[in-house]
Amino acid sequence: LAGTISIAASFRLRGDTISNRNTGPPVTDVHYRYVERIENIFNDEDIIEEPTYTEKSDSLFWDEDPIEESTSLLQVGAVSPLVVSCFAGTDFELEAEGTCNMSNLLTALQIKINDASSPPCPNSAEEELIALLLDASNIADAEDLINHACQTWFEYASDEEYLNYDPKTYAFLKEYFDGGTYWNEDRETLLESGDGTATKVLKDDASGIKDIYDDVAQTRGIEFPHEMENFQDCTVGAAMCCWVQDRQANDDNGNCATPYDTNCLDSDPMDNTDICYVDMGRDVRSNYVPTGYAIFAKENEGDAHCHGFAWTSQDKAAQDYRYRGNNLFYVSMYDHLYTRGYVRNVPGSPMCGCVDQMAVATRADCTELDVAEVYSYNFSTSAASFKTKLVDVKINYNACQGANGINNDLAAYFQRLVNEGRQSKANKDILDETLVHDCDCPTRKFIEEKLFEDGISTDPPEIVCTAYPTPSPTPAPSDIPSDIPSDLPSDLPSDIPSD
Repeated sequence: LAGTISIAASFRLRGDTISNRNTGPPVTDVHYRYVERIENIFNDEDIIEEPTYTEKSDSLFWDEDPIEESTSLLQVGAVSPLVVSCFAGTDFELEAEGTCNMSNLLTALQIKINDASSPPCPNSAEEELIALLLDASNIADAEDLINHACQTWFEYASDEEYLNYDPKTYAFLKEYFDGGTYWNEDRETLLESGDGTATKVLKDDASGIKDIYDDVAQTRGIEFPHEMENFQDCTVGAAMCCWVQDRQANDDNGNCATPYDTNCLDSDPMDNTDICYVDMGRDVRSNYVPTGYAIFAKENEGDAHCHGFAWTSQDKAAQDYRYRGNNLFYVSMYDHLYTRGYVRNVPGSPMCGCVDQMAVATRADCTELDVAEVYSYNFSTSAASFKTKLVDVKINYNACQGANGINNDLAAYFQRLVNEGRQSKANKDILDETLVHDCDCPTRKFIEEKLFEDGISTDPPEIVCTAYPTPSPTPAPSDIPSDIPSDLPSDLPSDIPSD
């Protein structure tokens, strides 16, 4: 459904019909609902049918006060006042791959300039854009206007074009992300039907998840439930889930097996982490316990599986930020519940939430998005308006490519975001308080702090844990030098230079 709605930015184009410009086109308002009934949360047929549009006020994206017409020439120091737009007086539309921004627009405009032949256009893309935009006297002005138009679209799309959770189902979704509901608690059985027919089959109970993945999640945005307590304060820019049971057999994940009534009563997911401890004060809105903790010493928590994702927290126009709701849906519902059958939370911790609300663990797997967008940029001198809209999007879900060649690892991927300037070192330090690489020192430090806080110990905490660096990849056998002697003497001098 991408591209059915356009947004008009509140600035003007240069052209012959300025005096006849209108105040902006009507904007349609679309409300998508996930479900009608909580018991059938993703299986409402309406969500994949063509939506019904209703008209919204013209003034939603336009300034209430009309923009005064301007007849002034370009300011000194910008483009020469003699520069005349090659395309003034015509309506045209450009399409460009990549997110909505100034750079991609200029690339598309330059292609149009290069293709112009009757007559040829002497302007650069920057000169032509400034000549077209009545409210831009230099390239910085033009970039501000384009960024405003793109941001207007991003905000509108997240509210109106994305697949939004129905508020009536928030209680169900909240309970699901905490580790409850029949999605987490049921198991397939042959004992209820009376005729040997299987009931509580996961693929049936959650069939709507597959519909959403096939029809929406790869071609359209999905809301990130930022108003839900589990995801309300994700200022770090990362979220994750941890599961401790498996409810589905024959999917090559976990040890649930058939027959379900004997071989899938308390089955485990594939183990990819160690749970160190749970500080119940991290998320009292999920466990409803104001304080308390649980320590899992010497890996006695059993098998557990954690998986997360991260995004660019400093740039709300970034694709991984705008589509983080898709990643949450994929990780929590499609990939791990529907596909693998992983369920239930670590006791005292939410099943899914912002990373700083979760149980402290050694590591987590990671999924990143590969988003390919195409935007159109519509210049209408007849209406004296500029509009941008998303016309196509394709979303792929891949294992994260992390720093130092460490892949499918949330901490390593977050370090890559820091290295690329997309995340902060301060947020990485907070993430490292949850993904600690090794349980020993962080757990002893936590116990020491709690004993002191509770007055059980009078000795102030003294344990300091050294930050665990992102590991370097182990070299492949072919990368190891072949000329290292196998009989090195044991009494090598200690002053051998390090280089």
